[in-house]
Amino acid sequence: RELGATGVKVDWHGHQDRGFGVQNSLWALESGAHRVHACAIGIGERVGNTPMDQLLVNLQLLGWIDRDLTKLQARVTRGQLRDPAKIHEVLGRLKERYPRVARYYTVAYEHAILNSALRANVVFAQHNLATDASFNEFHLILCRNVMIYFNNELQAHVFKLLHESLATFGVIGLGAKETMKFSPQEYAYEQIDKTARLYRRTR
Repeated sequence: RELGATGVKVDWHGHQDRGFGVQNSLWALESGAHRVHACAIGIGERVGNTPMDQLLVNLQLLGWIDRDLTKLQARVTRGQLRDPAKIHEVLGRLKERYPRVARYYTVAYEHAILNSALRANVVFAQHNLATDASFNEFHLILCRNVMIYFNNELQAHVFKLLHESLATFGVIGLGAKETMKFSPQEYAYEQIDKTARLYRRTR
């Protein structure tokens, strides 16, 4: 309106960062967005897109839509690639785009199976950046698109935590809008890839 434009419509494309995909999509609609985006099963880049099934159910409960959702669960289940032929097709496209990934998994029946040597070196653990201390010394830390949601005080705390968790000459990767500049630990890092936002700890 301020620019004198008319007939302009707003789309909202939400992600699941911090689990707020559905909430932010509802907020966007309430604030005047004309259309919101969602994906079946929430599959997408980064931490995933807004899950379509959850969004539809919430819109129905709020009375904003009136749809027959009785077959929704069946459709979601059907979208989970249980057909071996379909799995091979999808993974085949993945191999074409990312050939180096292909050596890390095989396809058997209804599943893509990660290489056992790779699985043996993977540890899944829950860690709270705001309250937990360092629990290991890593040579690579990827913490992308996280800092942008924190205030200055919490960012300083997390930078300190990551610094204490990274080995000397280890590499840390930040998001496209994030930087080591102006952080308390800036002096200890050199940027090795500006586009990928990769920094090496030098001291």
